[in-house]
Amino acid sequence: MKSIPPAQNNRVRSLRELAIKHQNGCTVRRSYKRALEYWREAAALRDPVGLYSFGTFLEYGVCIPKDEREAYRLYRESLRLAPEYSKALYAVGACLLEGVGVRRNAPRARKLIERAAELGSTEARTAMKRCFGVHTRAGKRPKAIAT
Repeated sequence: MKSIPPAQNNRVRSLRELAIKHQNGCTVRRSYKRALEYWREAAALRDPVGLYSFGTFLEYGVCIPKDEREAYRLYRESLRLAPEYSKALYAVGACLLEGVGVRRNAPRARKLIERAAELGSTEARTAMKRCFGVHTRAGKRPKAIAT
């Protein structure tokens, strides 16, 4: 992941924590609307986790009009900033596989989903088995990105 200036890094960490608390209802009342605001702000700071999470709200239309194209763009940006982020790898691969916000491209989707599976994504391993009939095992994980 590209380095974020220290002051921004603290802000991003705080935004992630607040978004997760509101999204999951941990120690605060669950509020997808508040979580969306925090994820949007983290995305504006070019945080890979913020970009990915804001993208999921857009893809599914949670508290915001559904926009699959923009969601795909955010997933790609997250992946560009953090190439080993398994959630972004899987999200881009799934979009390519299903044609969500982008033209279908099964060979490219398979490569991305397979890489996400190697990094330990259970969703990706399930997709490899279900969609491609391939059993995968998690490989050596690189430094994790906190979510």
